[in-house]
Amino acid sequence: MKITKIKVENFRLLKDFSIDVENKLSLIIGKNNTGKTSLLAVIEKFLTEKSNFSIHDFNLDEQEKLKALEKKEGISIPEDFKFSIYLLFEIKYDDTDNLRNLSSLILNLESENTVVLGFEYYLNPIQFKYLIDDFVEFKSE
Repeated sequence: MKITKIKVENFRLLKDFSIDVENKLSLIIGKNNTGKTSLLAVIEKFLTEKSNFSIHDFNLDEQEKLKALEKKEGISIPEDFKFSIYLLFEIKYDDTDNLRNLSSLILNLESENTVVLGFEYYLNPIQFKYLIDDFVEFKSE
């Protein structure tokens, strides 16, 4: 069993990011401030209990939407409200793999031996108020 693809949306510098993981070794190399640490951070935030999300974790474009909302008098929840962060793993398996931990996720045994695990952090309208409060506090720093 092996992770073959990782996809991230709306997390820090990773607006719409995906990487194909190679069979033996995959290196993540790049200049400073290009998202290398963000990739590891989003995986940690979704897979460990000690981490939680904050306004700083949303992509800058999403933060700009909040700024635009904050400039309006009497902030209200927009009709198309959706602020979310996604993490997706594509996992390939073969007949020799023990699928005990993934068996409940496999819908079709005649598929291409692929399971997709997706994680999403999203703000519901109630959380939106707390996000705006955090944003206003962040802006005043």
